[in-house]
Amino acid sequence: GLGGNNSCEVADRIDAEILARTIHIDHAFVSVGVNDITNKSKLTTPEVYEENLNRIIGIIRARGKQPHLLTMTPLQREPEK
Repeated sequence: GLGGNNSCEVADRIDAEILARTIHIDHAFVSVGVNDITNKSKLTTPEVYEENLNRIIGIIRARGKQPHLLTMTPLQREPEK
């Protein structure tokens, strides 16, 4: 994958990513969401994130692959001032 992408960007390119693989894969590991809540230029709502994640899973399954969802990287946020 590409660092810095939010779930919208991953959902838009996941099918091409799977098709571009030159080796056979049966599994796809998905780690997405940090940029949806931390990158001010790429923020999404929880509802949009859920829709994108479901879209990503659907595309992976439609290509005959098994999706594996990884938990988000833990974040330590500074309190808002």
